[in-house]
Amino acid sequence: MPVAPDSPVLVGNTLQVTFKASDPLNQATYQWEKSSSSAFLSTAPIGTASTYVVQSADLNFWIRVIVTPTDPTGVLIGSPVSSPPVYVN
Repeated sequence: MPVAPDSPVLVGNTLQVTFKASDPLNQATYQWEKSSSSAFLSTAPIGTASTYVVQSADLNFWIRVIVTPTDPTGVLIGSPVSSPPVYVN
């Protein structure tokens, strides 16, 4: 089940990101990462799909996703955007 904004993020929750392109042929890549700090000075990659199921190893870490827009061939067409971080408790 997706997590609602401002809800606590718990182990087993599904985090989801949606990408809306101006051209329906364009796509995006996703990089989920976690960090012990909300500043994300040091990160660990944890997923590459548009959804991520929170694992027990994520407890007491911050999670965010970076979305990078690409054209149909995978060429970068915009700037990567980071989601606001969420804390797993």
